Amino acid sequence: MADLTFLGFDGSAHPSDPWYYSHAVETESERNGRNIRSGVADHIYARIHNNGPGNAQRVRISFGFYPFTASIPTFYDLGSQIVDIASDETREVSIAWTPPDLPPGEIHGCILVTIDYGYDTHFANRSNAAQKNVNVHDTSSPANFSFRVENTLPAKATIRLRVENQLPDWDIKLSENRFVSDVHDCARLIHAVVTPTASPPKLREAVFFVTAQAAPFGTEDFVDIGGVALKARYGGGIALDEDFRMWVGAILAVLLAVVVMLGIFRFRSRS
Repeated sequence: MADLTFLGFDGSAHPSDPWYYSHAVETESERNGRNIRSGVADHIYARIHNNGPGNAQRVRISFGFYPFTASIPTFYDLGSQIVDIASDETREVSIAWTPPDLPPGEIHGCILVTIDYGYDTHFANRSNAAQKNVNVHDTSSPANFSFRVENTLPAKATIRLRVENQLPDWDIKLSENRFVSDVHDCARLIHAVVTPTASPPKLREAVFFVTAQAAPFGTEDFVDIGGVALKARYGGGIALDEDFRMWVGAILAVLLAVVVMLGIFRFRSRS
């Protein structure tokens, strides 16, 4: 029997850590060190692996894109590829796409790739879905952005935001880390800024993950409801039009991607 899943391009197992920033999904822009631009042709790549002893024939790999907007999100079905994957084989599957034009002020979205194969023996733990959230926009230095956090529990809840990793010579500041939200409360607007604290920092590139958690009010039974990923770079030089980088003295810090789980952790960017 076949056991299909994703495999990171860096060799890491699936799901990635955190799960909402998959290493098994890449874009051509990302590979070339550029930002995704709306209206500019691009490619999406996914790496699929067959862990099972049996071959898998006519496996459908589906690609889609969710823009995260204030209105009802639209899912763009980008298409699918049909491939055969032998036992213990790893296949790179790709599809061409052009990021859609998003409404003014709305710049973030989620690339979603799924493995659709009825004879697969293992579906648990997001084995057959990979999510890579992206920023369809150039962002200047420093990395200032905002997002909205919404209580999706069926009752009043405490929401907390946790920075999963602390890096030397880099600093991340959130406008607030914990708040209470009732069932029908409006989403809370959170601001974040990432800056280097040394010149130059020990790490020229830093990735921060901010995870949102919710617990019924009065308890500490927190569960993950989504997250945010952002990458900052330090350096100098003249930026290309499609590059993430923008020359600001000697300091360069750019927002690479804002990451959410659709329907669970909803936000609007106000970069």
